[in-house]
Amino acid sequence: MSPRIAAYIRFLREHSLLGTALSWVMILAMIWVIPAALWRGDWPLAIMATVAVAVALLPAVLQHNYRIVLPWLLVFLVVLQLHLHTFWGVWLRFYDSHWFWDKLLHLKGTMLVSLVGFLAAYSVHLSGKARLTGPILGLFTVVFGNALGAWWEIVEFLVDKTLKKNTQYGLDNTMIDLINNLLGSLIAAGVGGVYLKVTTRQERRQLAEPLAAVMGPLLSGEIFDEQDDGNTQPECAEP
Repeated sequence: MSPRIAAYIRFLREHSLLGTALSWVMILAMIWVIPAALWRGDWPLAIMATVAVAVALLPAVLQHNYRIVLPWLLVFLVVLQLHLHTFWGVWLRFYDSHWFWDKLLHLKGTMLVSLVGFLAAYSVHLSGKARLTGPILGLFTVVFGNALGAWWEIVEFLVDKTLKKNTQYGLDNTMIDLINNLLGSLIAAGVGGVYLKVTTRQERRQLAEPLAAVMGPLLSGEIFDEQDDGNTQPECAEP
């Protein structure tokens, strides 16, 4: 590991408390949106803010109930994405006043969900239920992110048709969103490859073991580690 990467990792670990504090500030801002939207009569926004708060609190629930401790930076970026969408994008109408807002959040949002898919697939690999090479992990990450991005566009279409909204802004906007989804998932695949190279096996096991346990029968069994048995296959090739 190069000294520059090592210094960057130390910086992230030392600032985890600051990131957690900022995450809670953003969550409180989204909680405030719920009664404010109801007071204004905007019940779709109130529902959206409620869902956003629930998703933002999910990492804390996973940690408390299942001992799944996600990387604080990933949690912070997820909360930031929800905050930028709900509070700034919808409540403060940045989607209408800033043309780049929708593009930026599509790129960042797809990158984050693709990273979640990467972690889930890597947990499958460590569980011993499948042997996934680095390229396969990268391909899954890209496909997973684009699939969810496509579903998001379908949801926007249904919202526009049923609630008489205008969330898609036409065909060109939808296609640009899909292109941004592709770029975000490709970035996530690259980040996943870097994660495999810069983290230790123990750090990856600490993340994957409780995640594998909570995902149920699909990942039942012991977490794979080639040091446990000299006859086991080596870990997936790095991207």
